[in-house]
Amino acid sequence: MNDSAQKFLLQEFNALRDNLMECVKENRQLELNALLSALKAWSLWKRRNHTPEYLQTVEATISASDKLGWEREFAKSTDYSKSISAAIFRVFLEAATIFAAANVV
Repeated sequence: MNDSAQKFLLQEFNALRDNLMECVKENRQLELNALLSALKAWSLWKRRNHTPEYLQTVEATISASDKLGWEREFAKSTDYSKSISAAIFRVFLEAATIFAAANVV
């Protein structure tokens, strides 16, 4: 192998190594972002689930009638099938996100 071919192969190797290192860095950043997003989503979910309990406590404390108050009226009007369909949609959306993230690399 002549000197110019060896020099070319060495430069190509270094370029490919740098490209691979950039891919590894980007993958680690995506994993970190996914973890932070999951923690944020969990935090929002906890806060969202705590709010109705708090509203019911406040409404009970002020002795609001059954027709008065956001949580008392909303709790009665919530359609259970809509809650199930929203949960199923979220599961499919999360599965599609995980599938897409796994196939990025």
